[in-house]
Amino acid sequence: ETTKKSTTDVDTMFTKTFTPIQTVGANTIYHHSLRFRSHHNIKLNSTHVQQIGSRRHHIKGRLKKLNAYIWHLRGMSVDEALIQMRFARSPKGYEFFALFKNGQSTAVNQFGMNPDHLVIHKLNAGRAKQPKLIKHRGRDRMQFFKLRHSHLFCKIIEDKQQAINSFRGLRGERLITKTRPKELIVID
Repeated sequence: ETTKKSTTDVDTMFTKTFTPIQTVGANTIYHHSLRFRSHHNIKLNSTHVQQIGSRRHHIKGRLKKLNAYIWHLRGMSVDEALIQMRFARSPKGYEFFALFKNGQSTAVNQFGMNPDHLVIHKLNAGRAKQPKLIKHRGRDRMQFFKLRHSHLFCKIIEDKQQAINSFRGLRGERLITKTRPKELIVID
């Protein structure tokens, strides 16, 4: 009985400290206790920037090849990155597509974020284990080679202005207003 009372006391203590909930945009976030989704990045106040993580492990390929994709995708809106990777038509493009799709669905379903305002905040690759393999050749010769594997890590945030400005991956001076027509063009 003492343990049951202590756990309920702890729960009531946490609900007292974390029940005031903000309304961020059109979303209302409820926290019942500190143990509720303790492994997730919970938005504590309106100034806190919420980052959603997504990762892929043991991908075939070396870091040098993945970094060529990462350089283009970092800072891009998630929708635009999904379009770019859908038409990349390469095995690495498929891995990046799965990474962003997983992060987008997590952000929308678990955290109630707007899918149109999601931006790739951080995108990194890391080396995985690279086992040595032996290839048997003729005349009792052997060839050692390493299978290159990597990990992908992605952090996604919700930023409306940055998502608008990263149309087609053009960042900096070239904004969406310069790439799209100002008035509707009607062709009769």
